[in-house]
Amino acid sequence: MPQADSSYCRNCESMTTDTLFHRFEKHLRLNRLIDSGGTTLAAVSGGVDSMVMLRLLHEAGVALAVAHCNFSLRGDESDGDEAFVKQKATEGGMNFHGIRFDVRKHAAQKGISIEMAARELRYRWFDELATQHGYSRIAVAHHRDDNIENLFIRLARGTGIKGLTGMKAVHGNIIRPLLFASRDEIAAYAKEKAVTFREDSSNAGDDYVRNHIRHHLIPGLENFFPGLRNVLNRDIEHFEGVEAFYRESLERFKQQTCRISGEIMYIDIPLLLQSPSPATLLYDILHPYGFSAGAISEALSPPFRSGRLFYSASHRLLCDRKSLLLQAREPDDKQEYPVDLTKNLWRLPHITLFISRFATPPEYSPDRNPAIACLDGDRLIQPLIIRQWRPGDRFQPLGMNRMKKLSDFFIDLKLSLAEKEKVQVLTSAGQIVWVVGYRIDDRYKITPDVRKVVRIEKISAR
Repeated sequence: MPQADSSYCRNCESMTTDTLFHRFEKHLRLNRLIDSGGTTLAAVSGGVDSMVMLRLLHEAGVALAVAHCNFSLRGDESDGDEAFVKQKATEGGMNFHGIRFDVRKHAAQKGISIEMAARELRYRWFDELATQHGYSRIAVAHHRDDNIENLFIRLARGTGIKGLTGMKAVHGNIIRPLLFASRDEIAAYAKEKAVTFREDSSNAGDDYVRNHIRHHLIPGLENFFPGLRNVLNRDIEHFEGVEAFYRESLERFKQQTCRISGEIMYIDIPLLLQSPSPATLLYDILHPYGFSAGAISEALSPPFRSGRLFYSASHRLLCDRKSLLLQAREPDDKQEYPVDLTKNLWRLPHITLFISRFATPPEYSPDRNPAIACLDGDRLIQPLIIRQWRPGDRFQPLGMNRMKKLSDFFIDLKLSLAEKEKVQVLTSAGQIVWVVGYRIDDRYKITPDVRKVVRIEKISAR
């Protein structure tokens, strides 16, 4: 049912509604929350916070439209909220957008909480409305106490310093016009201005973590620390400033420690260890790529042995001597691809080859470029096969009179693990004739007796 009052804070009795409105206008102005030439979409649930936000925005002369989500979690009560918000929007001459979600189904499908599912659904829809109708801002009714509750939730779940900075007044096209005010100040304004709103019965229970923090944890701490909310709010503002300095310093160390070559990020281990907090720096580098805190800690633990591998869903981290190599994961390619020597251009998934054939002229000198293989055409048995190298592969490197394991050959070349994994070989009747891009087999080299030359050039790769 609509209400005209709510709990009234003993600390807010001296707060006049005019003062709150002036603070509201100042908050809008200082944070540049409103686009004077555009329309703001107000997300309105029908509760006291969103109804006060709608009233203040309207009084400030902001052009408004209203969006309401019916999550169907409270039966007739949810339907009543929708009807109430639609009526208020219509009375105020504002466009109304309503939608009904099956939030329980969405939560079950994605394996997430009801709160997270509702958040995903509503913000996705708000963005769609803003794009479709050209709304310049989306206003949500988060206030100062929401910020404090978020602080406890993030601390309990684990967070870096960024998680302590709280919500921002502006985040992309999302604005928070009430972030300066407490819940009790908002309730006082609703009482004095007779702002009608709907009571959400779920707010009175402790089914959700946020409600338990609101009803028990914070009030319990306030018994020992009077003024706790004000202290925590100042702390959040302080954390925001500290995070800005922290971020600037962190970016400087990241630039010194990391370099990108092609598709690989190289993280210099000695430079990483010289930073003030190697674990913090490495966490900041790797966490966006989905690595767990445990994997990051283990990667940093000595000894730094080459060959250690760590995986996230999308990337892998290789320990290679004095560097950590970060690269996107690719599916293992165990396929074999035939190469037709009668064609001049042969395109394969990971490589393109240019092939030419000619009779050996007098005093012919083969190319020494490792990206080019000049082979004895009479010794080649078609079809040639190109594939990734495999453990146990052997060949006779050009200039040698004995066989050598490819793994030992790679050690001699000081190839990194990432480089090794990209190596392909060209084979003839099961024998390796060319380690593509590195060395041909001595048995297939061009000698004075060779009559036909097959020249194969690796012209591109990814």
